[in-house]
Amino acid sequence: SYVSYCQLPQNDSNYMRLRHIIICENGGVDIDIKNKNNIYLLNKKKNKIYKYLADTKYDSVYSIGGTSTRSEGFFHPVKISSKNRQSIFVLDDVKRKLVLLNTNLKNIGELNFLENEEINTEEIFPIAFDISEWGDLFVLNYTDNKIYKYNEKGFANLSFGGLDYGEGQLLNPVNISINSQNFIFAGDSSGQFVKVFDIYGVFQYSVSTQKLFSYRWKNFSIAGDNIVFFDNKNITLYHLPSDEILSLPLNEKIDPLDIKDVVLKGNSLYVLNGNNLYLFSI
Repeated sequence: SYVSYCQLPQNDSNYMRLRHIIICENGGVDIDIKNKNNIYLLNKKKNKIYKYLADTKYDSVYSIGGTSTRSEGFFHPVKISSKNRQSIFVLDDVKRKLVLLNTNLKNIGELNFLENEEINTEEIFPIAFDISEWGDLFVLNYTDNKIYKYNEKGFANLSFGGLDYGEGQLLNPVNISINSQNFIFAGDSSGQFVKVFDIYGVFQYSVSTQKLFSYRWKNFSIAGDNIVFFDNKNITLYHLPSDEILSLPLNEKIDPLDIKDVVLKGNSLYVLNGNNLYLFSI
């Protein structure tokens, strides 16, 4: 249960046990864990997506991409995410395009924000996105700090956040993530807070960590009832129902310590440092 994570005793024999190290090419910035614990890794230097197979203990890997104007190429991929067994979404912010891949990394579709004419009041320069359990796409826009909703027909005529949204205003958001209850979490690293909205864009509540942590987090992910905050050297779990926090010790286990992304799934913690991917039990 995710609820127990913030209550784990640090002398537990399984606490932060390093189970596996996956050696990656330099440039890894984002990961997503699919069914059967297969790992999808985005490499920004190579402009590629890699798939590591859990069945072979991550020794088998194949990839797609490289700098190209062709459909399988990327200019600057920045985020990868999936919510079902059949597809993976990849955001290329330079192409201003969201690419849809199947689990074998074949291009099966795309949403081109440069050519999308559904929105004529604001150009979309996407910096982050996520997909709800219902299949709706939410995109964080750089130019106005708003979140835009899309469905299978395109823009769903809903946007929220931004500078003039009352309690739900977003000043400098860096990422969004949607949990299994379809609540949208928008993190602002400059203000050190996360704003939470429902699927219709209605503001729900805010989580502020400014006085709780000894460091300033740069990014976050969602895992069950936890928000996973991290910078390049620290990872902290924030348990939403209890407001408890748990700092995870990493200094002696990762070398060099330069954290790029963190995903918590089940009892496994995946920590990407750019060169290697570390898999811990928690």
